Amino acid sequence: MKKYVIDEEKMKGPPLTREEFLKELRMLGLSRGMVLLVEADSECLPYVVGGEQALIEALMELVGYEGTLIVPSFTPELLDPACVEHCPFPYDSWEDIRRNSLPYQPKLSMPVHADPFVRQFLRNDGVVRSNHPLYSFAAWGKYAKVICRRHPLHFALNEDSPLGRIEDLGGYVLLLGNSFETAAIHALAKYRTRQLPVCIRRLPLEKSTSLYWKDVLDYRMDPSDLSCVQERMEERRTISYTYLGNARITLFSAHEADTVATACYHSQPDE
Repeated sequence: MKKYVIDEEKMKGPPLTREEFLKELRMLGLSRGMVLLVEADSECLPYVVGGEQALIEALMELVGYEGTLIVPSFTPELLDPACVEHCPFPYDSWEDIRRNSLPYQPKLSMPVHADPFVRQFLRNDGVVRSNHPLYSFAAWGKYAKVICRRHPLHFALNEDSPLGRIEDLGGYVLLLGNSFETAAIHALAKYRTRQLPVCIRRLPLEKSTSLYWKDVLDYRMDPSDLSCVQERMEERRTISYTYLGNARITLFSAHEADTVATACYHSQPDE
């Protein structure tokens, strides 16, 4: 029998209970009816009594079904190996991979490398998921179907994507231990500049119960420095922080982040 192990680092501080989590989020400004894009780094959080499900149920209680929770559920492992930078598989195995891959299915394609919070969220009743094989989003609540429907295959993180709908609905971003720079919402501003190089991504889709590969257009994301965005939002007092143990919890408006980031990108001199 496999030995049950708890991360010793997490046990050095007091465990986090659902009630304490709710208290901190209310103090941060979360309330019923909010549209909330949530990203978590479970390794940074203290030990949670009840695990990721306790956090999810606390968030559901806080925003209520009149609110909406959205979680990125990206599956980059489904990409054609030719589209993977520094692909770990040898070239002579690529055709075998293509022939034996499974098409993306919202209910079955589990994100392999995602945080445990994402995988647990997908198990909950009432969660729907968008149909993009690479950049899917999962959502629960009032606007879940509105946010996840008709996710464009080409340029999948643009204003017509779930990210754009979150912004249109006055949504917020909640980062549970994640750094500001890694938030998915920043893709909106990068896409709006239309200055990124265009690339082709090959994705596994299902047609008449069979697998087929489709080439779609996308922008190749760059590792842009977002420190100026965070600094400007702090100057404008439109970003809030609290801490759970050593994990920083961050809350900000999706529209504000997009507006500030877009302004920052346009103010940068052309190289």
